[in-house]
Amino acid sequence: MNNTDNRFQRLCAAFGLPMPIREYKFSYTSSCRIDYAWPDHLIALEVEGGVWTGGRHFRGMGIIRDMEKYNTMAVTGWLLIRCTPQEMHNLRVMFWLKQAFACRERGRRLLERREKMSYSKLFSELVTSSIWSEDDKTRIVWITMLALKDKDGFVSASIPGLANAARVTVEDCEKAITKLESPDKYSRSIDYEGRRIKRVDGGWMVINHLKYRDKRNDEERREYQRQWQYNRRHQNVDRNVDNVDTMLTHTDTDTDTDTDKNKSKRITTKRFIKPSPEEVTEYAKSIGFALNGSQFCDYYEANGWKVGRNAMKSWQAAVRTWKQRNKAEPQQQPSKPTVFSLIKRKELLEEQLGHARNESDYESIKRIKGELAETNKRILEATK
Repeated sequence: MNNTDNRFQRLCAAFGLPMPIREYKFSYTSSCRIDYAWPDHLIALEVEGGVWTGGRHFRGMGIIRDMEKYNTMAVTGWLLIRCTPQEMHNLRVMFWLKQAFACRERGRRLLERREKMSYSKLFSELVTSSIWSEDDKTRIVWITMLALKDKDGFVSASIPGLANAARVTVEDCEKAITKLESPDKYSRSIDYEGRRIKRVDGGWMVINHLKYRDKRNDEERREYQRQWQYNRRHQNVDRNVDNVDTMLTHTDTDTDTDTDKNKSKRITTKRFIKPSPEEVTEYAKSIGFALNGSQFCDYYEANGWKVGRNAMKSWQAAVRTWKQRNKAEPQQQPSKPTVFSLIKRKELLEEQLGHARNESDYESIKRIKGELAETNKRILEATK
């Protein structure tokens, strides 16, 4: 565990939050992991690195993989908080986490309150049952009791309270209760001779509650199985599409891998980054080649960093090629950069300087200013 994790855990303890799990694998169908997770609450914190430097997560394939991960979390009920490494120990992030836990707690209390308030579901069979042939007051009292019962089928009420909830008189409520407690020879249920309620301490029990609760659960289970089959079929289709895409396209990763003779493995390429003159000069020295890095960069800046008609993939390979040509044909060296190429390089450096200032990248600002001064000097020399 590094210092960053220790500091973050101390902050969680100071704000009264549970300890998170590091690098948590939140899905059995995916290898994706989340930086910090609280699985019991379905809350996660993702630290997005490389925001200003164009890291792996902010390239094409990285963005697509993160979209897949975040969408998977969303459809499985996760609440995700995202921040940068600099914001990780910010009080604002801790405030967001506190709000996330408070939101989960409110949702839990709401579900508990709903369970206590009502646990009933009306079936269409009600209108064809014998109770529907009774008078209006009896039907209203019966439906009111179905609405008031809890998950165990218990109706907690007195006769005056039940009469008030059903908006009937106490006398009509007593008559309805008597009918519901009496046997019904036309009832479709033979249990308890067709009685619908039984008086208990504190109220009444709905006798056939368990029967209809199980019936409801069976219907919900069938609906769940239909949805599961649907999702499984579409998941297989998506997997097949991904396999086809893998065979037809290259994947963008940070490392290069060699392909076999049949080219059946994934082909991975490395994103090309323009070198600085200092990097070119240093690399040329490491291979025993005296090369002016600025001359090299100016040459390829003028032609758009292309080798022939193709975009350059490795500037190190280009330096090695220059070395081989220098040995074979020492007289054929790149010509002196023109004033036009120097002006183009100056415009490019000014554009890069503006981006660096916007991102407050002081190291890049210092380097680009030095290259810009050198380019201005060479422009003056070329125009003399």
